[in-house]
Amino acid sequence: MERSLPKVTPVWMMSKISSTAIEILVGNDTPVHFHPSKIVPSIATKEQFQNGFVPDDFEMGTLVGLFDVHRTVFDYRNLEVPPGVYAVRIAHQPDSDDHRDTAPGRMFFLLCPVEKESPTSPHKLEDLLKRALIGNRKHPSPWFGFVSKEKTTIPLPTIRESPAKHQSILWKQQVETASGSGAAVLGFTWKGPE
Repeated sequence: MERSLPKVTPVWMMSKISSTAIEILVGNDTPVHFHPSKIVPSIATKEQFQNGFVPDDFEMGTLVGLFDVHRTVFDYRNLEVPPGVYAVRIAHQPDSDDHRDTAPGRMFFLLCPVEKESPTSPHKLEDLLKRALIGNRKHPSPWFGFVSKEKTTIPLPTIRESPAKHQSILWKQQVETASGSGAAVLGFTWKGPE
């Protein structure tokens, strides 16, 4: 659906984010809106690009969209996310004992309040985590993300029960690499097991 970008969207971000929004129904009333990036850069090599994208083909901190929250919602860790506008950036879960097996994969999208945003992507985890803190919380707001094996020819965006016991929204994303550009299907999990 066509929807104007929120007024608080930083000027430098306006040209990077699509005005086409994906509406996500949370509960029985107010939806939230996800505006994907027009183009997402990838570090995939020519061979990786030809074989299909995987999560590690996207750098930490890469901007993938804007999340416009009109009411309080709950993230993947069941923590409150207050109404506001958030940049959505890629994160890779640390490979540590306290994070092992806590999610179906290592790729996450972190919500970063737009007032903390800048044109420079935070490629180090510690810098990204600082930018992603909401209010006085000690942990950022993670949303499980993944690169889907779905074909880009399916009707998108769509909602899937994927991974198991989760609800995810899948969308077709234009991706640019040093070897060329193409499309990938990215997934954003907005509801986990209850």
